[in-house]
Amino acid sequence: ARTDIGGAYRLDPKTDSWIPLTDVLGHENADYMGIESIAPDPVEADRVYMAVGLYTQSWGKAGGFMRSSDRGQHWEIIPTPGLKMGGNEEGRGNGERLVVDPNDNRILFFGSRRAGMWKSPDRASTWALVDSFPVKSDPSGFGIPIIIFDKSSGTAGKPTPTLFAFVSKKDTNVYRSDDAGATWTPVPKQPTGLVPTHAELDADGTLYISYGANPGPSNVPDGAVWKLDTKSGAWTDITPMKPGADLGGGNLDKFGYSAIALDRQHPGTLVTAT
Repeated sequence: ARTDIGGAYRLDPKTDSWIPLTDVLGHENADYMGIESIAPDPVEADRVYMAVGLYTQSWGKAGGFMRSSDRGQHWEIIPTPGLKMGGNEEGRGNGERLVVDPNDNRILFFGSRRAGMWKSPDRASTWALVDSFPVKSDPSGFGIPIIIFDKSSGTAGKPTPTLFAFVSKKDTNVYRSDDAGATWTPVPKQPTGLVPTHAELDADGTLYISYGANPGPSNVPDGAVWKLDTKSGAWTDITPMKPGADLGGGNLDKFGYSAIALDRQHPGTLVTAT
């Protein structure tokens, strides 16, 4: 679990208690207690990565990546002098921005707030800008909050061909790559007018996405939940409760959607949150 200013934690299944993973950080790295994104390695369970840093404004300090090979007992810090993180900014609940390739776990992708998409071929040791991604910057500071691999599109030991990336914009905001991130195209017929906040890909190829009028957590008066059949390209609005109901006295029920979680043992079973 990640927090905005309180570091990261791991749930110990034996004691049912939360173990702090970042209390080892000293005052000089206090900004790293803002966890922008967290990425467990889906191949090697002992590995976990984090993007860390509090603010992307001009006065904010440089961010970094942290990696562990023992489930967070010890960390290595990889500073990113030219790449700031916004763990305590608006949109901090969106994600995940940082992801590990489930077929070739040497590869990581990261969707930054202000400086486009980045890729590492060597477990976060080095990073390079993904020049082919069409959104190179975002002065609003929201950027690319979600990247998802379609594991089923590839084979173990080779880069996963199909990825989806989501941009925090109200027009075109869902992109797809079928060549391991070399090229990207907008997904046809996608909904507009809202920004994506979270997404999950089910085992049957269904992509579920929650949307809000803004990235949140502040000022989100509208939202929706959609699903995409990644095989046929068909979109379906599955919003369980529509915002805007009349509460009486001239008041409307205003809210957005901010999360999606799937039951991995039962495709098609999901939970969303407002």
